[in-house]
Amino acid sequence: MQIGDLSFNASAEQQLLIAAFVQETIQREVSKAIAKAKGFEIGDLKFGLWLEPDDDWRLLNGDTLQRSDFLDFWEWANDWNNGVESWGDLFGIDETSVTLPNESDFVRIANGSRRVGTFQEDGVKRHKHRIERDGAYTHTGQYNIRGSNPSAGQAFETEETGGDENLVKNRAYQLAIRVKL
Repeated sequence: MQIGDLSFNASAEQQLLIAAFVQETIQREVSKAIAKAKGFEIGDLKFGLWLEPDDDWRLLNGDTLQRSDFLDFWEWANDWNNGVESWGDLFGIDETSVTLPNESDFVRIANGSRRVGTFQEDGVKRHKHRIERDGAYTHTGQYNIRGSNPSAGQAFETEETGGDENLVKNRAYQLAIRVKL
């Protein structure tokens, strides 16, 4: 068998293994070139209104991908860094798997509690106020105050109001990362 200028003797079984490796490598490189020509490479992100991304994409929901199933993505993530931290520092990677970021806390991603395309109003995180009354305090208007009317020098709290987090108005989309070519 000859490859370029190299000549060597190999058994029929070794030749089949070499041929399979070369064919797999060529197919992978051709797939990468086609994907690059389409404008998407491994690690690219895309937003969408789809319920599930295409097969070569995964939602950024904290899932763990097996290296054996997503070798190109594992290699990309293993080489990735932001100048200070690596993928492993931020999200997790080891010899057998890579963990995707969970962006549902930062980017409003459609999930079990949010439907794709839905709009969410703004809101204020649950809180209450402590109010202390001095002798000169006078009160007009209506406040929802727990307990009785305090005397001078006493403190009281308003009832709790608000939701689980501060919210800006937002719309839910899907966010996915390219994991295969």
